[in-house]
Amino acid sequence: MKTMKTFLKRGKGILVGLTLTTVIAVSGYAQTMASGNKSETLAAPKALEAVVYQIPETTKFKVHFLNNSGRKVTVQLRDAQNQLVYSEVVSGKNYIRKFDLNNLIDGAYRFEISNGNQYIVKEVALQTVSARSVQVE
Repeated sequence: MKTMKTFLKRGKGILVGLTLTTVIAVSGYAQTMASGNKSETLAAPKALEAVVYQIPETTKFKVHFLNNSGRKVTVQLRDAQNQLVYSEVVSGKNYIRKFDLNNLIDGAYRFEISNGNQYIVKEVALQTVSARSVQVE
């Protein structure tokens, strides 16, 4: 029983120490911000973050974005001649969509993702490989 009481006292001491460390860190950050010293600032989340990747060995791509801006986001797919292939306006915070480019011709394409303030471009190359076989009889 004595061991349990000692452990609880130590646990409370650790908890108080962690709480004080957190308060000191936040206080230091607030002072840094108030004084204008930018060397110790924490990174704020971006208003719009996006990633585009190919599903291996397919002509399918996944587009993910996180919209912290609260604005509507436009997602567009354009070809190398800047022709609009696909367009959509999304009002949600999280977006995940699979694009199948199987019906498009080989070439360079780009996904353009914008919330009005930020503009993200992700370029992709579509190149199908056709296998040829020769048989000798």
